[in-house]
Amino acid sequence: MAYDVWETCVLIPGFSRSECASWVQAWGSIGAIAMTAWAVNWAHRKQLKQKEREQSADYTQFLETLFQLLGGTRGVAVKMTEVESVGSGSTPDERSSMLAELSALSDAFKRVDLNRFDRYDYMEAWLVGDGQTRKLIAAIEFVDLPTTSQTLDPRYLEFTAEEAIRTLDTRGKKLYTAIEARGGPPGSPPLPVDWTQRPAAGH
Repeated sequence: MAYDVWETCVLIPGFSRSECASWVQAWGSIGAIAMTAWAVNWAHRKQLKQKEREQSADYTQFLETLFQLLGGTRGVAVKMTEVESVGSGSTPDERSSMLAELSALSDAFKRVDLNRFDRYDYMEAWLVGDGQTRKLIAAIEFVDLPTTSQTLDPRYLEFTAEEAIRTLDTRGKKLYTAIEARGGPPGSPPLPVDWTQRPAAGH
């Protein structure tokens, strides 16, 4: 049989042009399937990474909220040391105002979803913040008892607030460092670090 180069597939004897077209179509289909699989896999990995970034940012925002709550309690404690160190101490109205702030903070601590904490350090921050808030509330309520004023140390509230500040400072700085290490939530303003750097009154 005569060999006609123009009737062969890429100059390979034994393959006609029609057979060559079938092979090209087959390999083209395999290539298209492979490209589709790669594209789907790439899109899936991209979606997973985006989801991870969103979850990380949401969790960082969650931790920043906890940080703000600790800062809120510290702010009331600082106010308490300031009013207690002047003259005869705080007035009933001032204590009532501070008690209202602390009660609001205590309610906010109760609404924190404790199941979201994935490290004990974060849980400890909540425990410290919630505990110190309730301790300050109890101190103010104790001072306002009718039978308390006769025997109470005049600087009781000031000393209690200063102790709370020291405790909150230690935990607040650790939490702040953890949030900074996570990069902070995207688009959020800088964290208010002043409250963790301000010394307690009298120190």
